[in-house]
Amino acid sequence: MFALGLALTVVVAFWAAILLAFTAPLSARWREPVFCEPILILESDDWGAGPPEQAEALDRIAAVLERIRDVTERRAVLTLGVVFEVPDGERIVAEGFGTYYGVKLSDKRFEGVRTAMLRGVARGVFAPQLHQMCC
Repeated sequence: MFALGLALTVVVAFWAAILLAFTAPLSARWREPVFCEPILILESDDWGAGPPEQAEALDRIAAVLERIRDVTERRAVLTLGVVFEVPDGERIVAEGFGTYYGVKLSDKRFEGVRTAMLRGVARGVFAPQLHQMCC
């Protein structure tokens, strides 16, 4: 009988130690937001540093999203996976393929794309997220 009581005490102490060790992550998951109603999430990758034609596409997408509302008049939102850099192929070739060169989203070539993204954010229909940077 003593052995059974000791074994039970060891098991309870073991689980208590595990719960104490993981209190913070368990508590965080317990407080995780929960939606009371169904939601629709639109996610899109690879916007940003790249073809300038994206600017027009982003403006068209923003206009469509702005017209879509739920029953509480909230706008539809699209997450944008934003690419912050692309390889500078012309320069890499010109330098003989020995060194990597990149073009950042902040480059003047992508001004129209940046502006379209910021317009969508200001309209409340784009939620930009870091997607990648080459190096």
